[in-house]
Amino acid sequence: MVEVISNSPEQTEVLDAAEIAAETPVAEMIPEIEMVSEIAEAEAEAWEDVRRTKLDFIEACVREGEAVIALAHRYADLAEEMAATAENEGQKAFLNKVAAVCRRVPEFPATGLHEAIQSVWFYNHAMTKAYSNISIGRLDRIINPY
Repeated sequence: MVEVISNSPEQTEVLDAAEIAAETPVAEMIPEIEMVSEIAEAEAEAWEDVRRTKLDFIEACVREGEAVIALAHRYADLAEEMAATAENEGQKAFLNKVAAVCRRVPEFPATGLHEAIQSVWFYNHAMTKAYSNISIGRLDRIINPY
């Protein structure tokens, strides 16, 4: 499950994002995040400002997850286009493998080291574009199971 911690209405953070990215596919995270949204919607109106902050954050998480999936699919499309015009079979096979990996992760769980590293890379790329100083931390710990 996606672990969301809220210390205050102004400060909400997702812990161990890179570790979650390697272990939990985005396709599973989005429904869980949307479920949290339904819970937040039901909170008392007396806490409207807190509720609105949570809902905005939740919506941002869903959009970010969908954007990471779209980014991976764009890379897959590009790899497939390049494979179609590849001049030798080795290059074509490599590009088709890249496309297959990009179609799988981060939307679905990684099945091996290559996919785990690619999944973490997509998340890291998205996070550094959205937040300039985010670090993935200890990559060895994140990909150790693979």
